[in-house]
Amino acid sequence: MPVTGMGDASEGIHQDDAAARQVVEELLPQVFERRHAIGSGRFHIRRTSGSPKFPDEVVSEPIYSIDGDRWVRKYASGLSTSICRDGALYLLTHTPQPDGTTRISMSINNPGKVLGRRENRDWWLYCGSFHLDETARFVEQQFELGHWSVIRISDEAVMISIPVSMEQRFKAFSGIVKPLEEGGSIELTVDRKRNGVIPLMRFLGSNGQAGLVSSAEDFVEVAKGIWFPRLSHTQDFHAGDTPGLFWKYELISASLVNEVIPDEDFKLDIPVGTNVSESRTGKNRVMFRVDKEGVSLQAMMEKALADADALMKAGVLPVVPGGPPPVSHRRKSWVLVANLTAAAAGAVFVAWLLWRRQRRETR
Repeated sequence: MPVTGMGDASEGIHQDDAAARQVVEELLPQVFERRHAIGSGRFHIRRTSGSPKFPDEVVSEPIYSIDGDRWVRKYASGLSTSICRDGALYLLTHTPQPDGTTRISMSINNPGKVLGRRENRDWWLYCGSFHLDETARFVEQQFELGHWSVIRISDEAVMISIPVSMEQRFKAFSGIVKPLEEGGSIELTVDRKRNGVIPLMRFLGSNGQAGLVSSAEDFVEVAKGIWFPRLSHTQDFHAGDTPGLFWKYELISASLVNEVIPDEDFKLDIPVGTNVSESRTGKNRVMFRVDKEGVSLQAMMEKALADADALMKAGVLPVVPGGPPPVSHRRKSWVLVANLTAAAAGAVFVAWLLWRRQRRETR
């Protein structure tokens, strides 16, 4: 059943007395807990994004399996798979080539260093709640400090406002579009009957103009006491009422929510011929090609490291598949010496010119 009413603040009564504030004080903790209510499950999502500058909308249908810190994201096309497990993020892609073949590549990274905030698997899970940790933390802090007020209240929902100063805007808002440059407020409509979901959230500038509007509707109970919207839409505004980027999420299916997810969902299959790039350390990237079945990924990485170390000791860098030609350490050394010599000569020449100038001025 869609959550209606109070979306435009036209329903409910204005009330900011002790009784209204008590309702909010009992309700908001449920809002904060809602962000962590889904620990596991299988979800099929349709994601649409776009902007007025780019009329062609981008539509994708990721299929997720989630189990705590483990998650996998696949697409119906089969061209891309992301698996996060064991403290690493594996990105496997299939890229069709002009000659009809398919290039298969996989990168191994630290999870937090690759996915942007809006690409994180949790982004859509927060539909009907806060999208970003920064906003949730800010609202929770202001709630504890009592820096909020009730705008309207009804039997169905309550609308509250949290002021945002110019100094607080980076902590409160997800990106600073023009209407939010001088701060403003966060306006939340909280459902009183569905355990703290947020059917409407607005980021308002100091003059009342909207910088971001996020709505959710047609909530379904995917597990006991956990409501998830079938449709969620977020729109930001660059200036006045001019719309900017938008994101729309549609829930196609949900199953096994907060139940046991089979390990098979998180199995990592690497086809023969895959080019692998391992860069979790952030210092040295290890690259190798999977040339046989039945060899563990760890064994292949250790062999690649050993081969690279042997080549480097011999004075050359290993050949990187699809990368630039190798450059020997000896050549690198000569280049470094030449650069240092040129810099030293330049410094001496500048010092000599300054000395001559000073000597002329003292005559």
